[in-house]
Amino acid sequence: MSDPDASDPDASDPVSQRRSHLGTGTIAALSAGLTIGYLAGNMLPEVVDALVDDLGLTPSVAGGITTAALVATAVAGTTYAHRATRSGRGRSAVVGAGLVAVGYAAAALAPGTAALGVSLVVAGFGGGIVLANTTAATTATGDPDKAVGTAVLISTLVGAVMLLALPILTGGNAATLMLALMVTGLAVIPLVRRLPDHSVEDHGPVGPLPHRGIGAAIFAGVLLLYATDNGMWAYLGTIGTEVVGLSGNAVGLVLALGYVAGFLGALLQVVVGKRWGRFGPIVVLVIVATVAKVAIVMLPFTPAFGTSQLVWSFAHSALFAFLLACGAALDHAGRWAAIIGAAFAFGSALGPVMTGVIGTRGGVATFVIVTLVCGAGVLLLLGPASVRLDRIGPRSA
Repeated sequence: MSDPDASDPDASDPVSQRRSHLGTGTIAALSAGLTIGYLAGNMLPEVVDALVDDLGLTPSVAGGITTAALVATAVAGTTYAHRATRSGRGRSAVVGAGLVAVGYAAAALAPGTAALGVSLVVAGFGGGIVLANTTAATTATGDPDKAVGTAVLISTLVGAVMLLALPILTGGNAATLMLALMVTGLAVIPLVRRLPDHSVEDHGPVGPLPHRGIGAAIFAGVLLLYATDNGMWAYLGTIGTEVVGLSGNAVGLVLALGYVAGFLGALLQVVVGKRWGRFGPIVVLVIVATVAKVAIVMLPFTPAFGTSQLVWSFAHSALFAFLLACGAALDHAGRWAAIIGAAFAFGSALGPVMTGVIGTRGGVATFVIVTLVCGAGVLLLLGPASVRLDRIGPRSA
């Protein structure tokens, strides 16, 4: 009688069995890591509003401080990309989460603008450390596409809850908001310490960075995409109140509903995965996101603003999950995942500044032209790269 497992080498391989299991603890660690890694970007509107309305900073100063924090996240994410290939991802992420907590605690107690800026930069840098280890850890799960999609799904839901709850709990007080973000940093420490490590036993030793052409194209495409996306995100509240004429509470509700749409976008990636390849979904989503961003500024009345924002949020979140999964597929050690994860943060830092300059000097027409040109550039970068990635098949790097 033949052995039913004889034709399946993974059936008797405990390493393969271990790697194919994506447990609750791993999903919780990845979700918590993405939440804290992108905390500075996701909470950008709330932080800027608190700095301006409560502390009396000018919008340009508040924007400059938050941009510096986002740059710190991106720099840390890039710097720690290679470190994240080694064992000890969980310990490194705990250090990063600790810096996030310390940074926000110091921001709450900061006696002046300079101290506040330094404190938020420390928090942003800590978030970048967590981000690098988290994105790299997706490659150690056995199913990076599912791991990324599920983690983005959960972190998006957490972001929606925070966006709704924090304004109510803090009442717009800057110090209270910083303390709430400090608590968030502390809360994830028990979770991120469980991030899975790269295993030489599973993959062999880490070699040179593979697929550099594809990775560089995806990095550039993500940078350009997120510069326009996060620029839109930073000014959605202003567009809603000053252009569309909505109240602050109504805009907050629209933004929170956008997170729900983003949740559905992440769910799309979980359901679809690599079933239809990466080229088709990525190209369609880039086109949808670009059209929606144009509609947000060109159709300044309530139903169109709300609908366009929901469509854009859906496409934005789905793209985030698909592109992070692309990074995980490029390198088994997680370096490209960490580098591309940092590209999101770099784009987030550039976006508000770029959009502010365009909006101030060029107006709506210039913004629309720049958005369309950037959308075309993103397609030219990500389209061919996704085709090449589909052709290389399973990760062999």
